[in-house]
Amino acid sequence: SKATVSVLNWAPQLLPSIRTMTGGDFAVHMPVGDDGAGQYTAETKGCFDVIATATPMLLPKLPDVVDLVVSKTAKGAKPLLRVADYGTADAGTSLGLMNELIKVCDAHAKDENLQYRIEYEDQTLNEWRSVFRHAYGDIEVRDANGAVLPAPWKLYPGRVFVSGVGLTFFEQCMPAASVDVGMSFTAMHWLSRDPIGAAATSLKGTEEYVHHAQVVRDRVRGVDVERLPSIEAHEKQAAKDWYAIMKAREAEMVSGGVFMLVNFTVSSEGHLLGGSEVGQSMYDNFGRCWKALQAEDGLISEAEVRALSFPNYYRSQEEVLAPLQGETENGPRLGFAVAEIETKVVRCPYREAWTSGKCKGMTAEEYARWFVPTTRTWSNSTFHAALSAERPAAEREEIVGRFWERYTQLVAEAPAEHGMDYVHCYAILRRE
Repeated sequence: SKATVSVLNWAPQLLPSIRTMTGGDFAVHMPVGDDGAGQYTAETKGCFDVIATATPMLLPKLPDVVDLVVSKTAKGAKPLLRVADYGTADAGTSLGLMNELIKVCDAHAKDENLQYRIEYEDQTLNEWRSVFRHAYGDIEVRDANGAVLPAPWKLYPGRVFVSGVGLTFFEQCMPAASVDVGMSFTAMHWLSRDPIGAAATSLKGTEEYVHHAQVVRDRVRGVDVERLPSIEAHEKQAAKDWYAIMKAREAEMVSGGVFMLVNFTVSSEGHLLGGSEVGQSMYDNFGRCWKALQAEDGLISEAEVRALSFPNYYRSQEEVLAPLQGETENGPRLGFAVAEIETKVVRCPYREAWTSGKCKGMTAEEYARWFVPTTRTWSNSTFHAALSAERPAAEREEIVGRFWERYTQLVAEAPAEHGMDYVHCYAILRRE
């Protein structure tokens, strides 16, 4: 049967008018599926592998944090380790790490009285029902390999407490010095506002580029700079946002606390999300399929073709480190020391399954309908936002659905050419 993905039931009506809580001028990122269904976790299997790759970096840093927590606990009181997951989406993909974190901390503390508060942060319009259904074990979660990940709240009754914060990570959203372990996976690339502005012209009105990282990639590959659109507005907005993000974390985290950051980047080879040395470029194909809605189908205008521009930014290691190493134009140096930082590639589990022969009996079209939703869970609202606000909501939904059908058919033509390899900057930071 055909895999279907829908924007939250109320989202199409709100997309033209919703604004970010920080005063941004573009429609915010909207989740897909029915709130409470846990669709992001179910269809974004690669994120489990991304977090699994980060886990060995974080776990060895936890004993020092436990010692710090215990040392500050009043005699006779139960120590409380406070964890924050920023940009959590529906909270399902980090469950495995939460379980590993508790195991390591318990083993080091040798104290069954150690308690945990897990604070999930995301925007107000997040899938909060899905967050709590995952956190309390109401929805079964399976990782990319099919293994069931139990909810820590159920595994450790009376010792794990869960709450949610509906503010954006661009601002302080938790009390000062209240976080011992912070983490963020595949989230902080989103910008607080569209750097192009309300006119939403795609990277100076080009059709070829729909994401700034395509420009960075082509710079690395030696494309004539004169032929490339400017991304200066993206760079400046990203630097401003990154400073705000880390300044807020500086306030929230305790001295000695640890922050695990996994953020999209463009590698030194020019590789990026959905565009490694394997297969075709996802963003290039997004642009081609979107353009075809105008050139071949006559469904959208030339202005809507050019309006497609992803409001996010894939920071280099140097850009991540800049406000942590010295004063920048956005403010004085922030109080974090860098314990580790490196770029890692995680292969797309869907394409790996197809090329390794694990999908025997699956047709090319079935593969496409299995794979494509993992590219849609996070990008769907950007296509909606490119369409004229004067179009009825149902019409916008139909057009975006047509786009996804075009992309699905493109994938079905050559499944092994299409996947979403993840290219991230992994960093462990310690609050000074």
